[in-house]
This record gives sequence, C-alpha cells and structure tokens, in this order.
Amino acid sequence: MELINYKLLFLLIFLSTKFIIYSYCAIVRTEEQFLRYINKSNEIKIQGEIKVLVNDTLTITQNLSSDLFFGGYSMKTSHLHFLNDNQINLIFECDKVVIQYIIITGNIHFKCKNVVFDYAVLNGYFISKYTLTNSNGLNIPLIELYNSIYNLRFHYGIEVHNANITISNCQFHGNDQYGLYLLKHRNEDNKYHFNCDSSYFEGNYHNNGLYCSNSTVDIYNSKFSYFHGTREMEGGGAITLEYTENSIANIEFLNNYSEYYGGSIFFKHTHYTIASALLFNNSTSSLSGNSFSVYSNDKSDTDITLYNITQNGIYDKKIKIILKGHYLVHMEIII
Repeated sequence: MELINYKLLFLLIFLSTKFIIYSYCAIVRTEEQFLRYINKSNEIKIQGEIKVLVNDTLTITQNLSSDLFFGGYSMKTSHLHFLNDNQINLIFECDKVVIQYIIITGNIHFKCKNVVFDYAVLNGYFISKYTLTNSNGLNIPLIELYNSIYNLRFHYGIEVHNANITISNCQFHGNDQYGLYLLKHRNEDNKYHFNCDSSYFEGNYHNNGLYCSNSTVDIYNSKFSYFHGTREMEGGGAITLEYTENSIANIEFLNNYSEYYGGSIFFKHTHYTIASALLFNNSTSSLSGNSFSVYSNDKSDTDITLYNITQNGIYDKKIKIILKGHYLVHMEIII
C-alpha cells in the first residue's frame, strides 16, 4: 500500500513539474534565454531587443491544447531580430499561436490551424500552410491579422494557402523588388474566405498588391497605392482576383500601374462581383483597362456589377476597361 502511495506521489510531482514548465510566462531578455525557453513555455514575452545570431531555422512546437502566446510588451520596445533574415527563421507547429505587442525582424512559416497577429510589426514575410485532415471543409485554418504592420524585405511576399483570412486595420508595405505580390491567397477550391477591412496596401512603386484565387472575397474601406505590376505576373497592379466571388466597396486606388491588363484591378474568370464607391486616381495599364480589366472564358460565367465609380487623372475623360471572352453573362457599370 505504501509503495502504491509513493508511486502516486511521484506521479503527481512529475505531472505538476511538467505543468509548471509549460504554463508559466517566460520573460526573455537574451538570445540564450530565447533558445532555452522557446519549447518550454506556452507564453513567451520578449523584453527589450534580442538579436538572434543562430543561422538554423528554429521550430516551436506546442503539443498542449492551450494556445501559444508569443509576444512582448509593446510594438516599440519588444523586438526579436534575426540577423540572418534571408531565410525562414521560425517555424510554428501548433493548433493556435497569438503574436502580440512585438516587432519581429525575420521570416516565419506557420503550420497552424489558427494564427493571430494583433498589435505586431513583422519586418519580413510569412508563409502559412496547414494540411487539412478533415476533407469536408470543417475546421478550416484561420489567419487573423489585426492592428499590425507588415514590411516586406528581400524578394518574398506573404503567402497563405488553403485558409480563411481576416484582416482589419493593418498596413502592408512593399520592397524594392519587382515580380512579387505583397499578399497572395492561393486555394485549391472555393470554400475559403478572404475578408479585409480598413487596411492600407502600398507597393513602393515595385510590387503587385493582392492576389486571391478560389475564394469569397470581401474588401471594404481600404486603400491601394503605388503598385507596379510586371507583365510576367499577369495581374492587375493592385488587385488580381481569379475564380472568386467578390464584394468590394469604398476603396481608393492611387498611382497604380500594370504592364498587364488592369492598372488597378484584374478580374480573371471571376464568378460574381458587386463593387461600389471605387475611386481610381492615376490608374494606368500599358495594355488596356487602365482602371480595371475583366476577362472570362468558356470555363467561367462572369456576372459583374459596378456602380459609383470615379476615375481621375490622365484617363478621366473616358472609361478605359477591357472585356474579353464569350461567356461574360452580365456587365453593368453605373457612374
């Protein structure tokens, strides 16, 4: 009997020790502490600036059902800086990670069901790829971006594959590399959703803006400025929508240019679109469709309605759009 009690006591001590290791908040001030605690706590707070010299890609794995909180104290004072930021620096493998009140200079690969950025700055890019085990569309991965700033570095943009995206009150700033999208949302089928509200996208006169495929797209109260879409990207300067259903309202486009169709927007094989209150200032395409271009073929019927459209700049005297394809079932423009 006493032997059993000792075994139970030992087991309780062991479990409580494991719980303490994984449940307390680790306050990290040095690179050595960061490397020590990244897989020993489900809450990590960066204090001050930490410069990470290690060249290896670090993997953070969280096997517990609780969320992983990774952040700091403010967007000004907490900074995790990977000095070798021309590669993937961090891989998160967990159900959910919340990144909050921190600046991260580096690049991240998420293999998570749910990713949340809130009051964070990312100087770099991130990729999100999560393999769905449930084929019926339940438990779709979700990427949530709130009140955050994303500054692209080098020759990569943000990529999200097969997930829902929610964006609110965020800023996306481009770099000096041609031939990339600030944000690319690629999906294998149309069960995914992209929702963006009150956000700002700026291409630094070099990048394409937003690309969405096979999804329901809602974009409201946002601004797209200073994009330069190259011909090889085969997209609009600011926005490219392919095989999507779209609701777009109260959007300003400023100084956007595309070497392809659609100075600001390219609708490609889209199924249904309703757009209103669009303002195009100095939007230009070197081919056709200075403000926007619509393309449809025999694989996709397109129904598109746009109203309350304003165009200013060198092309403000005439609507400049292009319509291609034989299966454009409805097109209505109301100025």
